[in-house]
Amino acid sequence: MKLKLATIHVKDLEKSVSFYNDFMDFEEVRRFSPSTDFTLVFFSDGEGGLVELIHTKEKETHDAPSNLSIGFTVESVQAVHARAVEFNIPVTRGPETMPSGVALLFLQDPDGVAVEFIEGLDL
Repeated sequence: MKLKLATIHVKDLEKSVSFYNDFMDFEEVRRFSPSTDFTLVFFSDGEGGLVELIHTKEKETHDAPSNLSIGFTVESVQAVHARAVEFNIPVTRGPETMPSGVALLFLQDPDGVAVEFIEGLDL
């Protein structure tokens, strides 16, 4: 079994598209609307992982679960932090380096989903 995608229900589709496309630098690989009030957008991280955004007009109030985060390995959390400041993305924690040498940074996407960036984690 292999994890392939994370699905996020979004309030404002275009704000979320901008976050994952412009800030995260993910490529939009597919967008379609199975009905007039339902849109799906898929982004590729370039390494086989996907983020799926779902926007439903009738359910415009989604609250991100406080027990959910999505994590990405990066070469430099400092570089991601600088980019977050440039894009005015809320930083919720970090950057900080753990005693193990692993560095962490936490942001929030436009829907309040915790997005974790991890440097130096070899699994």
